[in-house]
Amino acid sequence: MPVALQAQDIALLRDHRWDEALDHFLDFHRTYPKHIEMILEIAKIHFKRNDFSKTKEWLQKAVQLPLTETQTRTILEMTNFQKIASERYFNSYPRFSQDGEWLTFVSAREDTNRDGKIDSYDSAALYATHLKSQTEVEIVSNEFYNSHPCLSTTLEQVLFLSARKDLNNDGRVDHNDPAGLYIKNLTNGREECLVESKHRPKFPSFSPDHQSVLFCAWHSGATRCGIYLMNLKDRVTRILHDAFEATYPSFSPDGKKVIFSGWQNDTNRDGAIDIKDNSGIFELEILSGKLKRLIKDDSSNFYPSLSPNGKQMVFLSRRRDTNRDGAINSFDNCGVYLLDDHGFERRIVNDERYNKFPVFSSDGKRVLFVSSWPNPQKLGGTQKEYFENKGIYAVGTDGLNLSEIVSNKHYGCRFLCASPEQNRIAYVAWRSDTHRGLYLADFDKTPSQLDLIRLIETNL
Repeated sequence: MPVALQAQDIALLRDHRWDEALDHFLDFHRTYPKHIEMILEIAKIHFKRNDFSKTKEWLQKAVQLPLTETQTRTILEMTNFQKIASERYFNSYPRFSQDGEWLTFVSAREDTNRDGKIDSYDSAALYATHLKSQTEVEIVSNEFYNSHPCLSTTLEQVLFLSARKDLNNDGRVDHNDPAGLYIKNLTNGREECLVESKHRPKFPSFSPDHQSVLFCAWHSGATRCGIYLMNLKDRVTRILHDAFEATYPSFSPDGKKVIFSGWQNDTNRDGAIDIKDNSGIFELEILSGKLKRLIKDDSSNFYPSLSPNGKQMVFLSRRRDTNRDGAINSFDNCGVYLLDDHGFERRIVNDERYNKFPVFSSDGKRVLFVSSWPNPQKLGGTQKEYFENKGIYAVGTDGLNLSEIVSNKHYGCRFLCASPEQNRIAYVAWRSDTHRGLYLADFDKTPSQLDLIRLIETNL
């Protein structure tokens, strides 16, 4: 009995001759009803034709037979992992609580602007899901355009951004309008604006001790974005840094330092310092105000993220004209780099592919990131090709043992975040025929037969 696809089978699939391929595979299945590879090929054809009831039927046949790890991965390519929020909605900005037991996220579930679809222009509510019990709670309604939720360590408060006025005068309130920074007491429902929308606050987070809030903003009359720290007890706000434009600030695990990306120099020599220049990565001691440059701005560096013990940092760096258009800009790929506690920098993922959102696993042994394998025929291709489907990958901190967690064959992925307590990730994913679902994956655990049965039933 043949154990792999023959040349004629591959030709039918390559040419998208689905009807011929299906007839051929069904004939084979009638002769060899327990040939697992053929069952999976039949399921894949139905999946590619968006016939999900048939896909489910054939995958249910498959999981009744012994599966190899590779065959399990094939099923996951179609089902994806555990669904937290439906792909009928437009979900975004997942974030774990500091104990890893809750996941907060943004979810647009109604066509609030009445344009006939649910997307990023609709007002979204904020939700929290208790991962063990799968209990979902709405914590902020969709009355306004909300984003970037962050739970306190006590689980009693949530920080979030909320756009509530049409400040750009385009006739609607959405992500194009400046948002204010709000805090809500989840016990009594009381809500307070911490920073008004005119200051354009961004990237809010609680300090590890829950005593203060870190954020970016433009204070009155400012021409650049600075980093601020607000004491929650007396609401006194302190300027941590405003010497040059800064973005993506985050606390070190011990809460004593802040790391961020910033534009300090006119690297392109056009007479202005702005986002067209290269960015460096900096470390700021909160108590002393001492600023240290970790990564020079001889290239563009961003998305810094510290390891759980604070001794290593992973970041993106754009250093080559990877699409060969004569310029190094946002359409070029970034490599993933790691800086250790001895100041040694090394590349752990090359820039031959699109890479984004690098974060450490909770054990600090791997780096997780969104990426896609390049198609050689598309090097130097169009913007549309650059933003095609992306999967999720893991690599060791030494740059070895690259592995795939979520395939990019059928899904696009975004908003990757890692659990602080278990080697799990949350992420947003979608197919061409869906909105954006929210998923949870345990990347150290191969799903059991029961797990697969649930995924097939729930996700398709």
